[in-house]
Amino acid sequence: MPEPVPGIRFGAAAVAAGAAAAGLVAAQGSFARDDLRLAVPLALSGLVLAAAAGLLLPRPGGPFPARRLRGSEVAFLAALLLLSAALRFPRLAEMPPGGFFDEAENDRVAQRILAGERPVFVAGVSQIPAFPFYPLAAAVAVAGPSVATARAVSALLGTITVGLVYLLARRLFAPPVAAAVGLVAAGMRWHLNFSRVAFLGVWVPLLSVAAVLLLLRALESSRRGWWVALGATVAVGLQTYYAFELFPLVLIVLLLLLSAVPGSPAAGARPRVLRGAFLAAATGLLVLAPLLAWGALHPRDFFQRSSDVAIWNPEHGLDVKRALVENARSHLLMFGYRGDANARHNIPEAPLLTPVESVLLMLGTGVALGRGLSIRGAGLLAWVAVMLLPGVLTIEAPQAYRTIGAIPAVLLLAGEGLDLLWRLSCGAAGALRPRLLPIALPALALSLAAWNATDYFCLQVTDPGAWKAFDGDAKALGLYLSGERAGRDLFVDSILDSFPVLRFTLHSNAPLPPLVLSDHFPAPPVPPPPRPALYILEGFREDLLPLFREAFPCATARRHVDPSGRTMFSSVAVPADCRQPAEAIRGGGFRSEYFEGARFSGPPAVSRVEPAVFAHFHRDEDGLRHPFGVDWTTFLSVPVGGETTFELLASSPARLVVDGKPLLALSALNVLEPVPATVTLSAGEHTLSLRYVEKSYESTVRLWWTPPGGRRAVPPLARLRAPTPDESERLRRELPPLAP
Repeated sequence: MPEPVPGIRFGAAAVAAGAAAAGLVAAQGSFARDDLRLAVPLALSGLVLAAAAGLLLPRPGGPFPARRLRGSEVAFLAALLLLSAALRFPRLAEMPPGGFFDEAENDRVAQRILAGERPVFVAGVSQIPAFPFYPLAAAVAVAGPSVATARAVSALLGTITVGLVYLLARRLFAPPVAAAVGLVAAGMRWHLNFSRVAFLGVWVPLLSVAAVLLLLRALESSRRGWWVALGATVAVGLQTYYAFELFPLVLIVLLLLLSAVPGSPAAGARPRVLRGAFLAAATGLLVLAPLLAWGALHPRDFFQRSSDVAIWNPEHGLDVKRALVENARSHLLMFGYRGDANARHNIPEAPLLTPVESVLLMLGTGVALGRGLSIRGAGLLAWVAVMLLPGVLTIEAPQAYRTIGAIPAVLLLAGEGLDLLWRLSCGAAGALRPRLLPIALPALALSLAAWNATDYFCLQVTDPGAWKAFDGDAKALGLYLSGERAGRDLFVDSILDSFPVLRFTLHSNAPLPPLVLSDHFPAPPVPPPPRPALYILEGFREDLLPLFREAFPCATARRHVDPSGRTMFSSVAVPADCRQPAEAIRGGGFRSEYFEGARFSGPPAVSRVEPAVFAHFHRDEDGLRHPFGVDWTTFLSVPVGGETTFELLASSPARLVVDGKPLLALSALNVLEPVPATVTLSAGEHTLSLRYVEKSYESTVRLWWTPPGGRRAVPPLARLRAPTPDESERLRRELPPLAP
């Protein structure tokens, strides 16, 4: 229990702290109202006043020396770990929903390790050192492959991290403050989220805190083993997520600060410290040797990921200086104003901290600024600043994931705010101090943990964006196919098969038979005995269901929706005796001709009949590389004369021609909203031609019509007659030019 600060100095500190807290609360309210013009000055004023309060109170020394855990502290640590586990382990398969691409891919790498591979670096999709995959492989070997198994490893690492944060807080703060920091850490939504997903970044805060604890212990002890453990820990961290690459800078800053603090173990034994640091570095290099050797042999793969997301990558077309300033600003504001928009990382654009946590962080930051070159001041600020850099120096700011290494320091800076309130309360509480104060701070922290947990389980994982962000569609499809595919010929839209979580859910790495519409309209002869068929369409292609009903009248078509009612995918179940399409649609569709390089000259590279213009070229089509051109031509039978509306959606330049006359022209890239145009057509047959240049990689083109007195739909097959190749060539000659 700190001693009260007597006299005018205490009063001035209390007034400054009270004014700082009031200003920071007001700033937080202005952030909530999206009023930055008022919020920023209020926040800066609060920081200055908090710094003044920190200067007026006695400055704490370095970290408290290591001591054994008392019985009450052991009991608290056990309860803290149980609370952390209770928030991280339950319902891992369902919360968050689905299973993201990276999670499934990580599991596939783990299974390859179990199959006998021993990678040092995982190139290709993962582009990350292989170390984190080995513990994951061990978990898969014990519990089997599943989303829950992969996430359980993160939950365990996150739980241990909370315990280590508490142990570090014990070295910096009084026991009630340390307990409060531990409780805040247990429920902190930012950390809780990454403790419940199989992302490898969860290693970074764990190994960061472990390294700091080992550094403090190594400085206090004459045993060289602590330095060896420190070097090995840092080396392991450098073989996890890329954000850890900057953490050695934090350790260097901490070591320099500790060397400058009078009375610290580092200040009085610099030769010993230098020898220890050299031993740690040598150990680290020895542990890193296999990875460094691999990187020297494969430098492109080794640095590919970092290069891809860096703001100076010319492919992003950014003004680096401007991007740097904007990224720094967005990351400073992400705690209390506007956070990460990615639903895998956060409630989209919600602050990463609760308003109370944000106020405590700003209060603690002000106190740290007021203390100057101290381990608790400059040390924590440097930790935050360095570990924000992986987000500041990359695209997609603000980033909660790339800045995951800042979490422990953010918690400890909030602890500085709690410590200020604690010390002032101790000076003013009088007779009530012994009973109430040691309970008040942990009670506040426990309420913050409950607040965070409520936001996570009731808002974040139930947000519609979370379902989409975690590939909930692919997981739902996998569960559906697990019970429905037996005994049927299965055909799946190829983009769905590109999600590893689908094969992960099916417990098979074998690709699914692709659905190529031109192969089924009309369907080729089915060898006896015929089997039922099951067609799976991507969600956006639900507009094609009427074509399937038209072709297979006895089929059962169904839309499968997510919790928000959005179509995830559609299924069409066709009985065995209904596999041949109806006679009315034979010959219906568009003549589709694909051209190399989008020059539309010479014979087409691919020519076929497709039932509709409803494409998503998510990858090279039939071996054609971007850019390529497509012509769709057909004869359209209009049942009743009158105004007919066509709607065209295209992500690249496209032109629609009716009866040889241009009707619609889209020239801008990524126009992802349908553009309508109306023309008066007489009853009877008309020519319809669509030219499209694929070069955007958004790769989408769709066509609808609304006939006189009818509804918007994909043109029915019974109203289309696909031209012969000769007829198509004649129609193509009538098309106006379209620049590639």
